[in-house]
Amino acid sequence: MLLVLDYYIRTIPIWFLVCLLVFSLLAKKYLDQELEQTGMLNQQLSQRFNSKNSDFEKQTETLDSVESASELILQGTRIQIRDISHITAEEHYCRIFVKQNSNILQEFSVKSTLKGLLIQLPDDRFFHIHRSHVVNLEFITVIEKNHRTYQFFLSDRQKILPLSRHRISGFFPKI
Repeated sequence: MLLVLDYYIRTIPIWFLVCLLVFSLLAKKYLDQELEQTGMLNQQLSQRFNSKNSDFEKQTETLDSVESASELILQGTRIQIRDISHITAEEHYCRIFVKQNSNILQEFSVKSTLKGLLIQLPDDRFFHIHRSHVVNLEFITVIEKNHRTYQFFLSDRQKILPLSRHRISGFFPKI
């Protein structure tokens, strides 16, 4: 009986190390796949962002010709839809961030619901990424995955917005 107990005491650390090694190899494989997937998404966004910057003049001419769909009029202020970076809801107000000259964001506060503003915006350009955030897809430059969540970096690289786990499946087909 003592020999059997002595045998198990000596072999348990070896089995533990073997299990730890197998677990670390599987975890590395999974993390490499996630990193590769995130890298591909960032590469697609980078290509999309660069192509949109090179075609900016063509887009400006096209968007200027359609006045009714290209402007959002809030409290007497005309806001170009193509210049809206993102919208954030805070209590009973929404903060609209608009790109001005040389990537400076100007902020407008409006007493409205996020859902009410989202109805006025084009579906192909804006996406409701979180219960309190709507983002213009053209302003997203990098997607970063942290554990089970995603974060967006906008073109000014200073603003980070979260993507809700419940909205992930609807977001990736849009980009």
